[in-house]
Amino acid sequence: MDIGVSDVIRSATSARLRLIGSDGNVLTATYRARREKECCAFIDFQLELLSDVVWPEILTPVEASAALDALITRKEG
Repeated sequence: MDIGVSDVIRSATSARLRLIGSDGNVLTATYRARREKECCAFIDFQLELLSDVVWPEILTPVEASAALDALITRKEG
């Protein structure tokens, strides 16, 4: 996800992405999460809004680990 991510914390079933930059990055992340949810109902998304950082989190079942890897490494123009 090429949306201004400065850090990724990965586990077997989740990825937390630290967003940097403008509020536009938060809107882009939300838009992409909705698109992914329409296609892949097994993926869940959470968004933690703090005063100085935004952390979207992507959650998948263990058997969808490859899909999670593809999602966090995909770049879109």
